[in-house]
Amino acid sequence: MIDIIGTVPDMHIAILVTNGVFGTGVSALLDLVRAASVLSPDITVTLHAAASSVTTGNGLVLPIDAALPDAGSADVIVVPGLDVATPDELTTRLAAPDVRQIVAFLRDVEVPVVAAACAGTFVL
Repeated sequence: MIDIIGTVPDMHIAILVTNGVFGTGVSALLDLVRAASVLSPDITVTLHAAASSVTTGNGLVLPIDAALPDAGSADVIVVPGLDVATPDELTTRLAAPDVRQIVAFLRDVEVPVVAAACAGTFVL
């Protein structure tokens, strides 16, 4: 189905999150997709992780919609920023098991579009 102005077809966006994700980055993506879905109701978004919930860098607990492997059927995958401020914090987060699982997943998945924001680009 095409949206009401004929520009965007059905689209599923998977946001891959880990413990220590930048909370504002996730919230902004969810808000943006929700706004877009007003024009195109067939745009959907889900949160994916290696666990059933993750905790953002500021302590907000996010429930996860689906397991990490389920993101392989998405049209777009987005990795939001990590809540890090120094190179040492970034190195520590990138070595974390949940981040390593996302790196391994992204290595093998074939999705039309993969995007990242801020320190999330280091996961790619």
